[in-house]
Amino acid sequence: MYSCLPYYHPNKNNISDLYKTGIAWTNSLSFDKVTDKASIRFSYTVLTANDVVKDWNERTRHSFNLRTQSKLTDRLTADVNASYTYDAMDNRGYRNSSSRNPLFILGNLPRDTSVEELIPWKDGNGKPFNLNGGFTNPYWLLYELPNHDTKHWFMGNITLNYRILNYLNFRLRIATDLQTARGWEYTNMYSQFDTDGQFKEFSQMAQNNNIEAMLNFNKRFKKDWNLTASMGYSWQHRRNERTNLTVGTTSQPDMPSLANNGAILTGNDSYDGKEKVSVFAMANVGYKDMVYLDGTVRNDWSSTLSPGNNSYFYWSTGLSFILTQAFEIPKEILTFGKLRGSVATVGNDAPFDSLYDGLNLANTYLGMPYYMTDNTRKNPNLKPEQTTSYEVGADFRFWNNRISVDFTYYWKSTTDQIMRASVSSASGYRERFVNAGEIQNRGAELTASITPVKTKNFEWTTIFNWSKNNSKIVSLTPGVDRYQVRAAGADGCISYVEVGKPYGQMYGTDWQRDAAGNVIADSSGKPLEQKDVYIGHVEPDFLGGWKNQFRYKGFDFSFLFDFKKGGLFYSETAYKGNNMGNSIKSLEGRDEYFFSKWVLDESDQERAGYLRPTDVPFPADNLANRVPYMDGARPKGVYFPGRVFEASIEGIGGHPVVNDWVKPDVMFCHISGRNAKMNTYDATYVKLREVALGYTFPNLMVKKLGLEKLRIYANGNNLFTIDSMGIFDPEMTAGIKGYPIQRTLTFGVNVTF
Repeated sequence: MYSCLPYYHPNKNNISDLYKTGIAWTNSLSFDKVTDKASIRFSYTVLTANDVVKDWNERTRHSFNLRTQSKLTDRLTADVNASYTYDAMDNRGYRNSSSRNPLFILGNLPRDTSVEELIPWKDGNGKPFNLNGGFTNPYWLLYELPNHDTKHWFMGNITLNYRILNYLNFRLRIATDLQTARGWEYTNMYSQFDTDGQFKEFSQMAQNNNIEAMLNFNKRFKKDWNLTASMGYSWQHRRNERTNLTVGTTSQPDMPSLANNGAILTGNDSYDGKEKVSVFAMANVGYKDMVYLDGTVRNDWSSTLSPGNNSYFYWSTGLSFILTQAFEIPKEILTFGKLRGSVATVGNDAPFDSLYDGLNLANTYLGMPYYMTDNTRKNPNLKPEQTTSYEVGADFRFWNNRISVDFTYYWKSTTDQIMRASVSSASGYRERFVNAGEIQNRGAELTASITPVKTKNFEWTTIFNWSKNNSKIVSLTPGVDRYQVRAAGADGCISYVEVGKPYGQMYGTDWQRDAAGNVIADSSGKPLEQKDVYIGHVEPDFLGGWKNQFRYKGFDFSFLFDFKKGGLFYSETAYKGNNMGNSIKSLEGRDEYFFSKWVLDESDQERAGYLRPTDVPFPADNLANRVPYMDGARPKGVYFPGRVFEASIEGIGGHPVVNDWVKPDVMFCHISGRNAKMNTYDATYVKLREVALGYTFPNLMVKKLGLEKLRIYANGNNLFTIDSMGIFDPEMTAGIKGYPIQRTLTFGVNVTF
């Protein structure tokens, strides 16, 4: 007996062919030499790596490092560090919900799509084979949108130390950090979003220079007193420049070049920078190695603030008391004990280009450029932000350091925050920079370490850490109780800061409900939405970790768990999966609906479990006149439980709670786009963060090989996660807009000659 239905082969993973295991190779070589006058060390490292997506993010990086330490005279020493890195990347992957990102496209593909059917991705004329629904073939995105960039990165510093007296020292440090990058990106002709093709070239330079001079004093007085003090000056200068050249239309396919121009070449430049000058002093006074009092003062002058407000002063002071120095306590009971407390203020300047309005090149009209102001009104009266913090804590070591406990409690308040506040559209701006608002943070941190077993050949240490932070928005701009910090998602999810509540309040759409909590639906059966519903906040209840370290002769083994309790996680991946019918949740009722519609040829009312006695169009007929369909017990689609119909519908206001049928496409397209709460998850997780295993060969064996040290090791990171979602990484905060935390395996050999 043969079935009339074809044999069904489910696509268990129809997109896996686009992925592979990413591999990175790192090889290092180093040389060093030490004499009584100087030391020198040189190292070279080469990295080759590729992505988990085929032909994406193909990287080669060469790194050179040099460090020398020289004793120039009896009083003068010099320390020189220099490093150079060359980094080349082919086909750097697009991120976010870009139409050029193949991962974004894959998230929207129907689950019955076979990736094999997407090859070849273009015809003989070079035009793409695209997908229905406006989606570009992901292979076209991978192979017809090439890009390349290279980066040169130089860091260097020289430190001179001159010993004026035995207790007085002068130090001068000069450092630079210079990065230059060049690259291009090409959109081949016939691309769906740029049918004429496009070629862009860019060059970028970022430089950071620092000079610091310090005078250091360290002397003991009358045996019991010790003074350490410093005073100094620092200068920092940072600048970033970028130039872009664009050919908006290319003439020939497969020719990534500015010469392949079918339109006028356009370009633009951008610049930002900052200069900061600081003077500072610090001192620490100790009495009998048991009481320490320290303090700092600092004044900064910043170029990103106006001349009248560009100077800001801040300070700190702290007191600590060593119990084990003050009292005779057996080391076996309390090896070390310290109580500490501090208060500090910190200043912060404004972002670049926040003071004065300017004009930006907007576009061209009839070949002539025109300019527009920014959407944000600048503010020349901005003042620096200021943070005040208080901290108390204790550090204890017991049983000859076999047990250690460190505890800290802190309170911090930030005022005069520099933020963007909404303004009336009549002003010609959307927002402006202001000093406003206060945010408070209170929290505690705890670290405990125990070594239960310690012998000549075996040692076991377990370490536990825990932290908790509670934030509170005390105030915002005058007359404003809530400020948006994240734009609304496709389903209306918005993040705010709100007076009186923790940072990161989430609001969004949810269903309208009656007093009993039942969902209210319209006449078509679709749930009615309500906007601006409070969902929760992103701040976790607490964070923590648990690490264990084992040593047996030459073997070492360790593993680390970390965890987070509470906080919300919004997943755009869940929204996209539900909306496009690609999630497991969206499978509900799909087969029943198919069988009812295409096999039994039932109407919507029959699938709903009712047979209309008249031909009067719904909803004019009264639900009370309906009679159950003979097969009403059989599910026909998705049942949305506990709904009541809105009272405005004639004859339905008193209708009891029903478990009414909804079409699968209505349920998981209409609904997913109108309910942010269903795409929000508890971000609680437990993660096996790291496992490490190594072996250090015995010295006798190593010496026979002409080596100083030989060690082999293997590390695994992010090996598994336990969470309430099961399919999304709860550490991701952007859903489909980024990679999940990647699992990595590392194998290596350390050889010292």
